[in-house]
Amino acid sequence: MTTFPSISVIVICRNAAAFIEGCLTSIRRQTHSLHEIIVVDGHSTDGTRQWLEFQSDIHLLQQQGTGIANARNRGIEAATGDIIAFLDADDTWTSNKTALQVDYLVQNPAANVVTGLLQKSTEERLYTALTPGGCCFRREVFNTIGHFNETLVVAADHEWFIRAKRKGEEVRKMDELVLHKTMHDRNMSIVRQDIYRRELLELFVSSQNPTP
Repeated sequence: MTTFPSISVIVICRNAAAFIEGCLTSIRRQTHSLHEIIVVDGHSTDGTRQWLEFQSDIHLLQQQGTGIANARNRGIEAATGDIIAFLDADDTWTSNKTALQVDYLVQNPAANVVTGLLQKSTEERLYTALTPGGCCFRREVFNTIGHFNETLVVAADHEWFIRAKRKGEEVRKMDELVLHKTMHDRNMSIVRQDIYRRELLELFVSSQNPTP
């Protein structure tokens, strides 16, 4: 009998009162059982933390630093599962997301990261979900690739995937919808658009001229 690895889900949030319930509902509806749900709250002031304190099935952490990368890293350090899956508080998963991806990792022991497809709330088109919320990661991949770069404000996710590729880590792709991405006027890529563009340009330049 195949023994499936345990899954730690890490949700990062800040002032997500309008979205957090839907996010957690999509996690709780997973057809694959979960080891733990860790929610890292980034000093919310809109009632998000107070609502989360009444959720008995989550492990609620207060973010000590600031920024998306810091919140993800806080979750990684606290996680105890074999597989790590991230979800931003304003997004949701399809119900079979973790089942599909964990099964893939079990069937492909050489794979450490697997992703699927995402759909933005403003479009019907499907995209490859090269974002943490669309992936499942073997825990040990963060030992070899490292954690998320906390010096980056918006593009830390992109930088991690670039770094992984440089180190020969292939992100496997499944043609299955796994992530619904909510687009709104508080998305970091919109609120910090100038910073996001600058960071992406810097990453592009560095990817063309990698440090030996």
